[in-house]
Amino acid sequence: MSTTTEIYYDPYDFEIDEDPYPVWRRMREEDPLYYNEKYDFFALSRFDDVEDCLKNWQQLPSGSGTLIEMINSGQPAPRGLLLFDDPPIHDAFRGVFSRVFTPRKMYAIEPQVRQFCADTLDRHVGGEGFDFIADLGAQMPMRVIGMLLGIPSPNIPTNGARSKPIAVSSPRRSRRSSAMSRRRRSRARYVDADMKFHGSTVPEGTTLVLFNGSGNRYDRRFVDGDDFDIHRRIDHHLAFGYGIHFCLGAALARPEGRIALDEVLNRFPDWSVDYERAEMARTSTVRGLNRLPVVVG
Repeated sequence: MSTTTEIYYDPYDFEIDEDPYPVWRRMREEDPLYYNEKYDFFALSRFDDVEDCLKNWQQLPSGSGTLIEMINSGQPAPRGLLLFDDPPIHDAFRGVFSRVFTPRKMYAIEPQVRQFCADTLDRHVGGEGFDFIADLGAQMPMRVIGMLLGIPSPNIPTNGARSKPIAVSSPRRSRRSSAMSRRRRSRARYVDADMKFHGSTVPEGTTLVLFNGSGNRYDRRFVDGDDFDIHRRIDHHLAFGYGIHFCLGAALARPEGRIALDEVLNRFPDWSVDYERAEMARTSTVRGLNRLPVVVG
């Protein structure tokens, strides 16, 4: 008699969110086109499927948003944000922004970025520890963008003041809101035309969730994909997305991480994470941390 439990993934279940990797593995192996009846969405978890869909903005446009809640609300996504725009508007705006967010321009301001990290971390030298998020991570991205744009530091807003995770609702989409979305040619991804995956049809008007994090662990793409291997050689991954909405800040994020870790290790070669005081950020699409305190020594 089989004792295998039914696969269930819930983007609002925080217990699953603590460790989603086992259920993602089962989805990849047993149910690559997963359907969640409770919230009425399909999901893809394999690398090739996710990659192909991220490139397919024609059938999976971004105009309805990229959050389940936004799509299910039946309301249009806010205009003027690259993430929610499709060509040709997207291409015009991205062409302008991409001139600023380049590796060459990022390397040109590296001394300023290092100085910011030094000023931020030096105040914690001799103390018991610091918080990677509140003391560094929450401030660094906006500071770096400000440096690129020539905005003086006092005028640069940061999200460091945010101490609580964003509250999310979990509404089930009504048939009326689904019909409204069809009329607006919206989707998120919203499915703009019937699509076939693994012998089944994902119908027009459906919400399709793409699991980038799961795709990056697909064993048929990356050997022992669930294992952390610092020497792993890969041509590309999905952590920054793919296609026309590939993260515009990727050229910033990579050197930011390198510089931040350099400066941390220069001052604190011996530290450990205080897991009891760490705090996860809870949203339906992002797994991250609001607090990541470390103890020095």
